[in-house]
Amino acid sequence: IGPISRNKPKTFLNAPLRTAKKAVRKRKRPTTTKNYKQTISNIDNWIPDTKHFTIGKEERSNYVRLHGLPLHAHPEHIKKFFSGLNPDRILVLPSHSSVIPQWDAIAPCEAPMIERHPSHFRLFVKFKSSLIAGTAIERSGEAIEGAAVALTMTTKSDANTLLRNMAVDVPPGMSIGAFLTELETHLPTIVPSVLWNTASKHLGIRTKVNQPGDLTRGEFEYECNHNPSNISGYTLLANRHNTLIEQYEKLKLSAVSLCAQESSKFQQAIGFLVSAALNFLSRDIERLDQSLSRGLQTIGIHKPVADAP
Repeated sequence: IGPISRNKPKTFLNAPLRTAKKAVRKRKRPTTTKNYKQTISNIDNWIPDTKHFTIGKEERSNYVRLHGLPLHAHPEHIKKFFSGLNPDRILVLPSHSSVIPQWDAIAPCEAPMIERHPSHFRLFVKFKSSLIAGTAIERSGEAIEGAAVALTMTTKSDANTLLRNMAVDVPPGMSIGAFLTELETHLPTIVPSVLWNTASKHLGIRTKVNQPGDLTRGEFEYECNHNPSNISGYTLLANRHNTLIEQYEKLKLSAVSLCAQESSKFQQAIGFLVSAALNFLSRDIERLDQSLSRGLQTIGIHKPVADAP
């Protein structure tokens, strides 16, 4: 037996170790890629069409709208989806079942594997800045609970007008759809109607919103800019003015009892929406009053003696 070299044990020990490390590195990549492809194959890639959404950089707000949300999704799922971007709020608008072409996504003809909320389900996510919101929409096409979703930016005008006055925060622990459905069972019917009539004017559309029978017995549309030029027109506008006052007083009286009766989960949302509806009604009553005053001057008649103190 020849002399034993002291270098051989080192060579024997180190070489397999380096080989093992290389083997581990080589195994990691295909394993990860395989799992990634398997995940993608399990995603329902049905997604609403949002190609018609074009918003300039200067018009972008720090709100992102989410389209094609699966029915069972919770706020926690959305926060997980935007992991790393730290969304501030998750908000939903009251229901309005008509699709607004320039504002809502277009649903493809084929049915999705995972059931989604319709195009007129309006959910928004608020971020700390428009820059972060712009980063968030890069995740459009990725999946929430196995369902691909679309993301679009929201204009500053919509954020300042609609979301500030109509959107409510979704509490954790329940599906977003279930929260909205239950909220609206406790909300006076007139509230979403008043809010969406105001929204329709902001969006520049003529959307007719059905109202409760005791309001206008049909459809409720504000025509605050109409100045009556004859007695018939004045009477029609005066009746609308009086109807709005009656509804305002009725809603104002019910607001206190509504907020006192509801659980804390819905109390804040109900109070916020009722208050917004009262503000819109008050604003339109004032505008109608001004129109009636101008109409009196146009027609050339004086206020009834009964109105005097």
